[in-house]
Amino acid sequence: MTALIVSVHDVAPSTFIRSRRIVDMLESRSIRASLLVVPGYWQGDGPISDDEFATWLKQAQQRGHEIVQHGTNHQATTTGGWLRFRVGRFIGRGCEEFWGLTFTEAFELALEGRRRLQKVGLHPQGFISPAWLSSRGAMRAISELGYDYSTTHTKVIDFSASRSIRSIALSQRPGSDLSLVAAVVVRLVGMWLAWRSKIVRVAIHPGDLDSTVATWSSLATIDFARRSGLQAITYGELIARTRSTKSNLPFSRIELRLA
Repeated sequence: MTALIVSVHDVAPSTFIRSRRIVDMLESRSIRASLLVVPGYWQGDGPISDDEFATWLKQAQQRGHEIVQHGTNHQATTTGGWLRFRVGRFIGRGCEEFWGLTFTEAFELALEGRRRLQKVGLHPQGFISPAWLSSRGAMRAISELGYDYSTTHTKVIDFSASRSIRSIALSQRPGSDLSLVAAVVVRLVGMWLAWRSKIVRVAIHPGDLDSTVATWSSLATIDFARRSGLQAITYGELIARTRSTKSNLPFSRIELRLA
């Protein structure tokens, strides 16, 4: 199986205008995306409520986009150990919310976010932690809460099938010293994956719109993948298709242990 999966991260009341702009750009390319929604308090706004933002999300869902829970408050919480803290802070830049949580902490926090989404009529089947960073306990909690799947930087995890699909998430780094490097890497790696008929995952954040080169890199990667024959699908569709058909995807078995 080959596929292009575009995810829009950090979709929240505080990023409503930018998130809608990104979705408009994707829809102009006939792309249905996985929208990663932050349901709690973030950037001085929230939590999600039954207003224009929630209405827009439900309308986007009706047009074929997928709603995914993206943590709860998108802010770093307690972390264990100096090294783990430094790694989480470098990758997550302050949003590594589920990186240092125990099973119980992660279960309660994820459940809080899910209840907020359900209250406005949204019922996500997937859960993706901010910055793709989940502790072992957090991943176990996500599974036990009944979500179908989650992802990391390098895998798409199917909980029901107890397996993962190896696939790299291509993401920009706007506002950092690595912005230009990230844009070039995303473009080159995306082309290489498309040439090899692999799954191409492109993650777009509202902050990417601040960088012309970051926006160009992601959109150019998407356009190249489409020209290479890759069909744009959501994470949920990927999981459903791999369960129902035989596939030569690089599967790995997963084992979730309480931590």
